[in-house]
Amino acid sequence: MRQSRKRESRRGDRSESRRSVSTQDRAGFIADMFREYPERSFTLKQLTTSSGDASRESRYAVRDIVEALERDGVIERRGRDKYQLSTSQLPRYEGVVDMLASGAAYVKVEELENDIYVNHHNTGYALDGDRVEVALQRQARDGGHPEGAITAVLERSGKRYVGVAEVNRQAVFVHPDSRKLPMDIYF
Repeated sequence: MRQSRKRESRRGDRSESRRSVSTQDRAGFIADMFREYPERSFTLKQLTTSSGDASRESRYAVRDIVEALERDGVIERRGRDKYQLSTSQLPRYEGVVDMLASGAAYVKVEELENDIYVNHHNTGYALDGDRVEVALQRQARDGGHPEGAITAVLERSGKRYVGVAEVNRQAVFVHPDSRKLPMDIYF
């Protein structure tokens, strides 16, 4: 009997402290959560439980906050009831591309300690030595490199590439000798 009263009193204390979370505090917490983890998608349920309690009023408040953030362009919908930080809200840097033979690249940014790794799907037609704008998508983990995507080529490097030309009836392909240019050039 004593334990059940203690549990009830503890639960009552918790629910009262959680209900005291204001809408502004909750909105700030949710916006900070998206900015802290830009690569993650969050459901409404995850946002509700991490920003306070999971009561019906809290769920409605979180839904209203998320809809307002989506209207303002801070977050984007990713599938059914999943939300992620908008690409326009990601931190952006300027740097120089260092291409790898695999097609991936590292962008050397003066403001950052580590270079930004860019997957070969996210290079955006940038070549070795180009000056680019890169959006940071994922923070560095365990001393590794942060990951990003090239959003724009600001200035071409002007490097000349040497290769072997293969002439067909319909087209000309150039197979470059440089390992820094991992794709063939089609004319």
